Amino acid sequence: MKIVNLIFFLFFITQVSGQAIYKSYDKPTFKGLLEKGLTFIATGDSIADSVYFSTMKKNWNATPVEFKEATDTAKVKVAQFSIVEVRLESNKVYTLIDVRWVAISSGFSKYSCVGYLHANGFSQSTSEDNKSLYFDLVVSSFNKIVSEIDDNKISKMGTGLYKKIHKTILPDSKVLKKKTLLIIGKTKERIDLEALKEAKIKYELMTESEYSELEEEDKSKYCLMYFAMNSFTDIAMFNLENNELIYSRHFASVKKKFSSSDIKEMKKTWSE
Repeated sequence: MKIVNLIFFLFFITQVSGQAIYKSYDKPTFKGLLEKGLTFIATGDSIADSVYFSTMKKNWNATPVEFKEATDTAKVKVAQFSIVEVRLESNKVYTLIDVRWVAISSGFSKYSCVGYLHANGFSQSTSEDNKSLYFDLVVSSFNKIVSEIDDNKISKMGTGLYKKIHKTILPDSKVLKKKTLLIIGKTKERIDLEALKEAKIKYELMTESEYSELEEEDKSKYCLMYFAMNSFTDIAMFNLENNELIYSRHFASVKKKFSSSDIKEMKKTWSE
């Protein structure tokens, strides 16, 4: 479908950082997403789009989702995804897109996004492969957060929003008791491995190449660590059995490691 009068609320990769900036429940942008649902716009790469479409169908249920064909819009190669508001012909829709696909708006503010995510948090790499290798987790992350904000009518803003999301999701990390925490590539440098041992949390180090070769049935025994350290720091964990986000923590400044205090706070909820 040809896009007329295309207006994106997007960002340059150098202007933003962190895992997510989310609108709260009572904001018009968020309400628009819930009311209109998500429109996924293809990239124009038939192989990638096949993967993207099947992944969306499997991992997104927070709202209805509609699929649109790609356009001739110029592509910008950056390793991020975001949920943004876009004008398709005369109607505004909300779409989760690969940001390399977009035209940049000169007046953009990152706070216009419903959410965004850095792909480098999975392995500390910005490889082109990240976008397809972790796309299921990208979708699942957005899906869980949107659902939690909607279900719990979370209307806080700023740090209050992040703290509420963190508190709401934290008990879901209990699944880690019976699984192994998978840490990919240089992400190990961001985790206090000794603290994991002391807390009796099993973990395994793996290269990105090894992760890409994991069979689906093998993934079921793992949870995956995510650590994106930019001007903000965002930490997450995913249950690879169903791609569910089980831990989400946002820091307004640089945090160098997932530490013993973070682990202790998490484990407290396991006995509740």
